[in-house]
Amino acid sequence: MSKKGGVPENLIPCKPGETANPNGRPKGKKSISTYMKLFIESGLDKLPNDKLRKQLEEQGFDCVAAALAFKKISLALSSSVKPDTQLRAMDSIEDRLEGRPIQKTEITGKDGETLAIESTIYNELNKLPAEKVGRIVDILEDKR
Repeated sequence: MSKKGGVPENLIPCKPGETANPNGRPKGKKSISTYMKLFIESGLDKLPNDKLRKQLEEQGFDCVAAALAFKKISLALSSSVKPDTQLRAMDSIEDRLEGRPIQKTEITGKDGETLAIESTIYNELNKLPAEKVGRIVDILEDKR
């Protein structure tokens, strides 16, 4: 399988409206977040790595999600990794369990002016008859 520009030649993109995984995740299969919660709530995260691994094997957690959750928690709790690695693992766990905080971004043009796209829309609306603009406004208000 030769690669052209780093992409395998036999890679076939999905057609519009088609998905590569139509059935999704199988019912009952736990996510990484679920395993993280389970490990932390049950106190498994307090065990040393070798004991934790043995405990996980005994409970039948042999899937990739459990292994990834185990690795993240191990990195976050390990004193043998660099502090920035430990912090990134902690941030990753927090983001998975609590969700990322909302970050609002306001985008304006140069010196706080309106963006060109706003003025373009405004100019195009001014070209339309008043009744069409009224209908557009009504539709937008209904969507709120």
